[in-house]
Amino acid sequence: MKDAHSRIIWGLSWSNDDSLFVTASREKQKSVKVWHGINTSDVGAPHSELPEGENPSATAVKFFPNRVREC
Repeated sequence: MKDAHSRIIWGLSWSNDDSLFVTASREKQKSVKVWHGINTSDVGAPHSELPEGENPSATAVKFFPNRVREC
């Protein structure tokens, strides 16, 4: 995973517990990236990204407002 976006970031959203945040840009590949948030020791470090092919350029992202419970 590359550490940064190569184009302007258009969207950002924090997880319900602030442990992650996600960013969106209009890059042609891997435009949605997830980062470690403020409740972790790796603040701002890359966590994951959407795979190529399933990840068109994005201008908005949003976490669910609450943790989703398993049934």
